[in-house]
Amino acid sequence: MTNRILYISFILSILLPFVVKSQDSLIYNGITRDIFIHPADGYTAYTLPKGQWIYTQPIDLKPGVIQVGLDDKNTLILPANHWFEKTVSIGYRRKLFSQQTWMPSAAIETHYQYLFAPVNQVDFNQNIEVWRLGHNYNLRSNFSWKLEKNISVHFSTGFTYTEIFNVNLPDSSYTNDILTGNSLTPDFLLNIEWRAKDWVAFFVQPSYGSTFFYAENTPRKKQILIASRFAPFFKSEKSFFNHLRMEIVYQGAVFDKNNYFYNIVSGNLYWNFRTNNNNP
Repeated sequence: MTNRILYISFILSILLPFVVKSQDSLIYNGITRDIFIHPADGYTAYTLPKGQWIYTQPIDLKPGVIQVGLDDKNTLILPANHWFEKTVSIGYRRKLFSQQTWMPSAAIETHYQYLFAPVNQVDFNQNIEVWRLGHNYNLRSNFSWKLEKNISVHFSTGFTYTEIFNVNLPDSSYTNDILTGNSLTPDFLLNIEWRAKDWVAFFVQPSYGSTFFYAENTPRKKQILIASRFAPFFKSEKSFFNHLRMEIVYQGAVFDKNNYFYNIVSGNLYWNFRTNNNNP
């Protein structure tokens, strides 16, 4: 708890100066102009330009995720939510090319984690435990098609390496799922995005295998996500509120071999800071 309080204090010390900063040097900031890196629980082929960054804060006040544009083709992903859980965690995305007519934008993305102690990915549910331990690595190819002005489709595929993975269910009518050693499992994800208005976007996302944020990096997970992202104060003259985004997510998931289904409604807060007019 002490570490969490210290972390939140550190993040607020960074964000609070933007509360009093006016919009004089910033652009009109509706959600239709945001660059989505991981909308809902998905992956796009876009990267953040140099100087732009996104901070994601879970609503349960656990440490969040920082994404930073190194340059127009490279984005660094720093999952600070793991740094206070005895976990080494870092991610990286590189853009390969942008969309040209029927050819989609494309990028490669990789994440590495080392968990020094077992971590339960679904600690919000007392009926199931999903444990990971040791090395965890995934590599994926991301593709994004902008079909209409406000409609896009994102597809991501790859694999996840997991050193130790264990699904435990107290109910004996279900079968536990255990992976140990050099296990490679496939990942597939489809994300459909509709930026309906300047203040709201909607997402539908079926997936198999690892995803980015909700019970993240968990192999052999069949999942459906329905999400909405809001920009409630996008006309504010204060940068802190202008860049604030709120995401509400319904997650339903089942794991191979045991067929136990769980679902939850959760969400995140986002700050998407930028000082130029870049769009995906």
